[in-house]
Amino acid sequence: MNRRLSLTVAGLTIGLVMTQAFQNCAQPFELASLSGDSNASMGAEHPGNAVATPSIQSPVLVNRVYINSLFNDVFLTSTSAAAEKTTLTNILNTWIYLKTSAFGYPCDPKSGVNDCGGTIVAPMNTGTNTLRAAFKSQACQSVLSQDVFVNNFVSKVSVVGAAPTATSLENAFGMFYRGDDADPGLIQGLMASDRAMYEQNPQISARDRWRYLILAICESTGWEQL
Repeated sequence: MNRRLSLTVAGLTIGLVMTQAFQNCAQPFELASLSGDSNASMGAEHPGNAVATPSIQSPVLVNRVYINSLFNDVFLTSTSAAAEKTTLTNILNTWIYLKTSAFGYPCDPKSGVNDCGGTIVAPMNTGTNTLRAAFKSQACQSVLSQDVFVNNFVSKVSVVGAAPTATSLENAFGMFYRGDDADPGLIQGLMASDRAMYEQNPQISARDRWRYLILAICESTGWEQL
């Protein structure tokens, strides 16, 4: 047998072997597709058979610097006296600004040694937790216990001394929820709560009605989410 014929026979032999091999490999998959059992061919350990686990991601919340700035903008006016500013600063330092572990943002070197005690240990952002919620609630209550801060807030959304309205409550909502429109159902709920409060005590002042409503918005969690 010459060299060319030998190569031809060898080539045909290899071709037949490979064809048979592919047919043998394909057979389990063909059988599996007919039987409808993918595990027969791929096995339980195949990634396609794994049960997907949904990922969980906590919302990113604003840090202490943002809250400090927001409260100053909301509860102070351009004519606020130095004493008002000092009072607000003390409240925020007590419940927000120096609570770095709860509200995040590392030490600010510009604020001096009182900020974080000079140790950078706080994260940039923190998640939701009971301690953070408690501190924020204390800050809201402490600020709104001062009549001057209630009046300052109301002056930006309505007329001081006037009872809350749907429009003024929408404005109040926007003071905390920057760029977000209030859900009509939420405003209706706040109005219903105000009516119930007034019916229970017709002598309640407009300022105290506003105090309660601002507190409800301040203590809500949505405005903290980025």
